[in-house]
Amino acid sequence: MNKDFKGLIAVFVKNWKVSLVVPWALLTIFFWPTLDVITMGYISLYINQKFWNISQVQGISYMQFMITGAIFWSFINVTIMEISQMWDRERWEETLRFTFRLPIKKWVFLLGNTLFGVSRAFIATITALIFSWIVFGMAFGANIFYILFLFVLTVGAVYGLCILLATAGLLKREIEAIAFALVWILNLFSGIYYPISVLPDWMQAVGKVFPIYYAVDAMRAVSVYGQSLVNITGHIIALIGFSAIFTAIGLLVFNIAERRVRMSGEIGAH
Repeated sequence: MNKDFKGLIAVFVKNWKVSLVVPWALLTIFFWPTLDVITMGYISLYINQKFWNISQVQGISYMQFMITGAIFWSFINVTIMEISQMWDRERWEETLRFTFRLPIKKWVFLLGNTLFGVSRAFIATITALIFSWIVFGMAFGANIFYILFLFVLTVGAVYGLCILLATAGLLKREIEAIAFALVWILNLFSGIYYPISVLPDWMQAVGKVFPIYYAVDAMRAVSVYGQSLVNITGHIIALIGFSAIFTAIGLLVFNIAERRVRMSGEIGAH
C-alpha cells in the first residue's frame, strides 16, 4: 500500500478513535442537527397552521423550505467546525508538537482531517434527514448523484475558509469561539432559513461573497424543486471558483504560519 495512503487512513482512523473516547463529542453529529431540524420544523408547522397557504416560500411550503435549510446547514456547519478545529484537537490531545514531526506529508495530514470532518458531517446530515422523515414525513426524491456532487462542491468551496480558521488555531489556543461565530454569521447572510431576497441589498451582496449561499440555494433547487444541474450552472461555476480561490489562499496562509511557528518554537510551547 502506498505510504501516503497509509498515512491518510491512519490520520482518519486516529481521529475517529479519539472522538469516540469522548461521548459528548457525538452531540455535534447526532443531537444538535436533530434538535435544529425538529425546532425549525415545529416553528414552520405553526406558521403553516396559522396562515394556511399564505405561508409559501418560492412556491413550496414554509416547512419544506425551513427543514431543507436545517438539513443542509447541518452538513455545512459540522464540516466547517470539524475541519477548522483540527489543530485545536491536537493541542487538546497534547499531540500538536509531535504531529509536526510525523514522517508524512502535510497534505496527507490535512486531507485525513478533512475526510474525518466530512464523514461526521455526512452522519449529521443523514441523522437530520431521518428525523425530518420520522417527525414531519419529509421525503426527498432528488437524484442522489446530483446531491452528492453538490456536497463535494460544497466541501471544496468551504475548505479554504476551514484551513484559514485552522491556521489561526496554530497561533491562538481558542479558535472554537471564532469558528462558531463565523458559521452563524454565514447563516445570517446565506438564506438558510429565509430567501436571501428579504435581506437589504448590502446584506445580499455580502452573502454572495461567500459560498454558503450558492451551496444551499443549489441544493434546495435540486432536492426540493427537482431541477437538473443544467439549471444551476451559475451556482456550480461559483462553487468551483470559491474552491480554487479560497483553497489556494488557505494553503498559502497555512504554509506561512507553519514556518512561523516552527521558527519561533510556538508549537513546542503548547
